[in-house]
Amino acid sequence: MTPLERSFLQSLLEKLPSSTAFTLPTEASYDRVQDRIWSCGTYACWGKDNREAAVRLTGPPGGHHFEVRSVDGTANPHIAFATLLGLGLIGIEKGLELRIEEVDDSAVDLSAEERERKGITGRFERTLSAARDLAQSDEAINDILGKEFVQKYLSVNEVCGF
Repeated sequence: MTPLERSFLQSLLEKLPSSTAFTLPTEASYDRVQDRIWSCGTYACWGKDNREAAVRLTGPPGGHHFEVRSVDGTANPHIAFATLLGLGLIGIEKGLELRIEEVDDSAVDLSAEERERKGITGRFERTLSAARDLAQSDEAINDILGKEFVQKYLSVNEVCGF
């Protein structure tokens, strides 16, 4: 990966759990937040061609891309993309170094010590209500999308019973 990609990925992974109120916006979305089902898993981690990682690096060297697996078909693509792009751009702006190491399989199968050594500390909320609370209190999400938008989006999401 290029230095820009590594900075983008570090920031994206650090804040990925805060994004799920926008990328997994219904209660049913959280059925996919499980380990060992080739979904997004429960940890904010990455891996090359790893279907168990929340972010999968795939494609040939020089032509690879990131596949963010914590987005489902119920998400508004514009809001999801703006959220993920904004989170990654924070890392580029700050020049972050990629400290979260690659995983080859499911992060849940690593010991707590191995996850800590690899820098895998972020874990996804398991309910939409908890994800909304996390998003509402996350400064980066509020800066990217605007505090007023975040408040209104999350309020409508809650009232509509998604």
